[in-house]
Amino acid sequence: MKKIIALLLVLCLSLALFACGSKDKNTPTPPAPDTPTASTDTGTPPELPTDSTAGYASDDVDWFARDKYHFVYAFTAPSPLVDTMMNAWKVLGNVYNFDVAESTGNGDAEAYVQNLEVMANQGNVDGFFMDCDPTIQNRVIELLDEFNLPFVCMFNPMYDSSGAAIAPTLALDQYQSGYDSLQWLIDNQKTYWPGDVDPATIGLLNLDWSTSPPLHDRCVGATDAFKKAFPGNTNIFDADGVTAGNINAEVGYNLTSQIVAAHTEIKYWFADACVEDFAQGAARYFETLTTQDNILLTDVGSVMLAIEWDSGYDGAWKACYAISDYAYAGPAALGLIALADGRATPATLWPERRAAGDKATIWIAESSIVTKDTYKEYLTGIDKKYGAQ
Repeated sequence: MKKIIALLLVLCLSLALFACGSKDKNTPTPPAPDTPTASTDTGTPPELPTDSTAGYASDDVDWFARDKYHFVYAFTAPSPLVDTMMNAWKVLGNVYNFDVAESTGNGDAEAYVQNLEVMANQGNVDGFFMDCDPTIQNRVIELLDEFNLPFVCMFNPMYDSSGAAIAPTLALDQYQSGYDSLQWLIDNQKTYWPGDVDPATIGLLNLDWSTSPPLHDRCVGATDAFKKAFPGNTNIFDADGVTAGNINAEVGYNLTSQIVAAHTEIKYWFADACVEDFAQGAARYFETLTTQDNILLTDVGSVMLAIEWDSGYDGAWKACYAISDYAYAGPAALGLIALADGRATPATLWPERRAAGDKATIWIAESSIVTKDTYKEYLTGIDKKYGAQ
């Protein structure tokens, strides 16, 4: 029974956790250029790779001059996120000459390690995309070191005892994503709320999942943006999905309706959801209100809202923090290819993006605040950048 419950929680969280964020919650992380620049690492500089463009979309090599690489995506349990990443790599495999098989423990850590060893033992695997529970990372590292196989972490960084990142990783700055998404609404409020709005009548609704630090950090960021914009305003309301035990639109609807209906003194609402599912539920509730024009909703994630916009939606859900599938899949694939080629090592891959003190780089996925008018341009641009179009 415990294994079943654990698996269900993994399935709920995996779609939402398109990453674990960077460790610094207070400093915005500006997007780095795709072509390498000087390193900002204040520690001992790593030995530079032979090819300084290795691991980037600007890498100018003949991908088909070598045999096809066979990679494996090792994930904790099946989920929509896994399907999304596999579909993205299938497309990119035709561009960069690789394929990807799957390995999972179906929510069981021991099975995860055993199946990983089976794949490594086959002798025809060239590298791994790794998404594993931090509790087994040392066993995973030892196993892959034994077989001399390179890997890139997906979403969940690996740290040593000092807190330094020790493996190349694709991730998201969770705190900053929440901060930026709400800040965009604050900066653009007059577009939707003409005239003078009394700050005392404005409230913030956070749709949170408190037991997941990465998801919770998104709401912390949103709260900080609100406090900075409206000093002294204490109209901050946190609705925790953990109390309902699930991540879906129904929970988002129920949490939102409970808070908004109970606080009629609030005339204008900013609403921020840590996951798209909650935002979609909140949007459905807001559609039932005659005051929907006084509500501005945002979230981290763009898949569901893009579908809504494609269907003609034009409600309170005005914007979102978007991360294209290829913003993860592209750099991860190019990085793993560079490692498999021997043109980079974990210590030399993407050095200019490395945070001070880290031993390997956490690549913060390229992202953008998008609206109904801009989302297609952003998503198409990322697709083209990595050859997906």
